Amino acid sequence: MVIVVLIMASIFSVALVQASSFVNAVRQARLVMDSAKAFYAADSGVELALYRYFKNAPGESITMTNGTFCCTLQVTQPTGVNQFLLIKSMGSSPEPAGAYKVVRSIESQGF
Repeated sequence: MVIVVLIMASIFSVALVQASSFVNAVRQARLVMDSAKAFYAADSGVELALYRYFKNAPGESITMTNGTFCCTLQVTQPTGVNQFLLIKSMGSSPEPAGAYKVVRSIESQGF
């Protein structure tokens, strides 16, 4: 009887470790997807800032269809001859994956 209990406990331990490993792998995959969404949201912010700069368009907001937040924009206009347009854009994931909220930032300088 004791041997059967020990065997069952060891089988349960192995199953618990494998389940925990599977849950961590799923969580990491979700974080990777949220990271890509946040990066492309930040990239959309850079494109929006460039569009506004070259077309003198008003500062209308945009809505992302995948639920990501776009964007926290900082645009520094060139003031002198040797200065360039500086754009900083931050996008974030649609919702926190567990306890983590993914934020990605892009900085572009030129023109």
